[in-house]
Amino acid sequence: MFCLTADTEQTIIVLIEVVNGLSLLLNERELFSITSMYLCICNAVTEREVRECARKGATCVEDLTFQLGIGAGCGRCRECAAEVLQQAQDKTEGRL
Repeated sequence: MFCLTADTEQTIIVLIEVVNGLSLLLNERELFSITSMYLCICNAVTEREVRECARKGATCVEDLTFQLGIGAGCGRCRECAAEVLQQAQDKTEGRL
């Protein structure tokens, strides 16, 4: 069983029932640390880190490159990073 409950916009509590009947309670930070996808393999940058940079004010891929190194290697991640950044900005501004 997998259940998401939102206490506030900032807090998500995830209840995962394990097969043997034990339950684990994970907060939002723990959830993202186990579900965050790598966007930049060259510099090991995750989607979670890009969203956090957006929350802290990053507005373009160049900001992400400066702060995280994303796109500084082969550059194949830049388009995906831009999409994640835009989604994070839209969410922050209430457009999603």
